[in-house]
Amino acid sequence: MDLSWQGHELLSAMRDDSLWSKAKKVVMAEGKSWTIEVLKAWLIEMAKQKLRISVP
Repeated sequence: MDLSWQGHELLSAMRDDSLWSKAKKVVMAEGKSWTIEVLKAWLIEMAKQKLRISVP
């Protein structure tokens, strides 16, 4: 079974253990519903903040 491009992007965004742990607490908290795209966007944004990257 092959992984889609979006799946690869999500796995790449999940690579940072501290961000993934935070995502599980914040984004995927019980009672919340999120799409994979929203989760991926959140992880990427948090990674940018962590690295102090500002992209318009």
